[in-house]
Amino acid sequence: MLLAGLPWIDLRHDGWRRAGELEGDLLIRGFRVPLTDVAIAVTAVDGRASLWSRDAHFAQVAELLPALHRFEPPQ
Repeated sequence: MLLAGLPWIDLRHDGWRRAGELEGDLLIRGFRVPLTDVAIAVTAVDGRASLWSRDAHFAQVAELLPALHRFEPPQ
């Protein structure tokens, strides 16, 4: 229930298409990023949300998705 107050952002058909294309572009560059991480990044950009994560995959995604705003919490 703690997360129930957070806004919900849907990844619609076009978002899934862009996530798939981005996944392919990442693979071409030698990056193996889970599709779920790519979908999360696309959803964050579409929702104009900052992505809070220490996951290194998002740094790779950000190279091809410059609109991705990442917030890295202090360690």
